[in-house]
Amino acid sequence: MHSDNTTIEKRVQYLVNVLFGGNQSKMAESIGCSRSAISLAVTGKRPLGRELLRRLAEHPKISPAWLLTGDGEPFVAEREPPTGTGLPLPLLDHPIPGPPASCPQVMTGETYPVPGDMASASRYWVRTKKGLPLAQVQSAKLRTGDLLLIESDVAPFQHDPPSLQGRLGAVRLPGRGAADARLVRFEKAGPSEQPPDASTAATGEVAIDIKRSRAVLHFGVRPQYSNFDLPLETSKDESEERALVGLDDVVGVVIVLVRTNP
Repeated sequence: MHSDNTTIEKRVQYLVNVLFGGNQSKMAESIGCSRSAISLAVTGKRPLGRELLRRLAEHPKISPAWLLTGDGEPFVAEREPPTGTGLPLPLLDHPIPGPPASCPQVMTGETYPVPGDMASASRYWVRTKKGLPLAQVQSAKLRTGDLLLIESDVAPFQHDPPSLQGRLGAVRLPGRGAADARLVRFEKAGPSEQPPDASTAATGEVAIDIKRSRAVLHFGVRPQYSNFDLPLETSKDESEERALVGLDDVVGVVIVLVRTNP
């Protein structure tokens, strides 16, 4: 076990202490940034910027996966100097109903890096915006500016629906635009929660009742694909902000959350 590495800021402080002997100036010189940028980041006075994270992730002794997620070991014995090929993934302001290649019209050209072993054409980043409905769901624990790495290859989760419980993801809403999807948190239905416009079905069937940004999973229920007319993000009455979808409408699952704003 390493010292507390629950946030990126704490992991960067760990790197300062262990890899650079507690000397922020040495880290700054090694990755080509100012000492003040590191100092402000690790003390929480300024969010860790994407450029600083990119430079740290490209350091030959630092594990990018550990830096971004806290998983695994912080250091690698030897690593090829990064070429940049395959490392940058698209960075968007909202989820999309498929892999990036299927929605070229919404690509902005902005990217954010991932470790080479996490790069995939099926993945992309979403940056959370102020006013995001999902941020109001306390269990989601999101902040403005958080970066979510979304996996659009959701077949493993569709084959094992209970594995969605407690996760963040993206759902396509019927009747909305072709490139429209919503960020949600998947939750198991409570004893008193009943889905609208659905019928009893085989155990493998799952109806997902979207209530604002909660995606309530109803097992053994077949959705009839009702689409409630009020937009999820604009209705003043949260009880009316609903849509009923199925597993085929799950278009992304969050696999990494990067906290950039402490």
